[in-house]
Amino acid sequence: MIRFFLSRRSTMLMAVIYIVLGVVLMLFPALSGTVLCWALAALSLGFAGSRFWQYSQAKKQGYMAIGAMTLGVIASVFGLICLIHPSWVLSFLPLVLGIILVADGAGKIPIAADAWRTRSPVAGTVLLACVLPLIGGIILTMNPFSAAKTVIFFFGLGLAVDGVLDFTSAMLSRRM
Repeated sequence: MIRFFLSRRSTMLMAVIYIVLGVVLMLFPALSGTVLCWALAALSLGFAGSRFWQYSQAKKQGYMAIGAMTLGVIASVFGLICLIHPSWVLSFLPLVLGIILVADGAGKIPIAADAWRTRSPVAGTVLLACVLPLIGGIILTMNPFSAAKTVIFFFGLGLAVDGVLDFTSAMLSRRM
């Protein structure tokens, strides 16, 4: 399993994406938070538009489609909050980013266990790539920082370190 995972090109591509995204988040934490809110607003308002379209089409055919209208209104409100008060959205960022890091680390547990069990030479690096995001995610979810910029910086640092470790593991695995 470890050789299959680490020998794949997608692993290396994801590692490079993690590194680049992590560096961008570390260099521009305030701008990254604002851009994140704009992206959430665009996605939410786009989703709301599709729900309103679905509602109007259903209404033309004589259906109520209250669910589509409700989802459209909720998505519109969330999108507008993202545009008008991004600080409200960013206040939840530590929790969300912590959960993402925990999920990333937890997803690598089987790979790390397989590397450890087979005594792979990259077992230490794979184990670090599993444990570090887990620890960082737990810290973020248990003790969220008060400033979103700090959280974005540390999330970027975590992504960059995770990407470097994944890339190193993949390169070492390919050499064998």
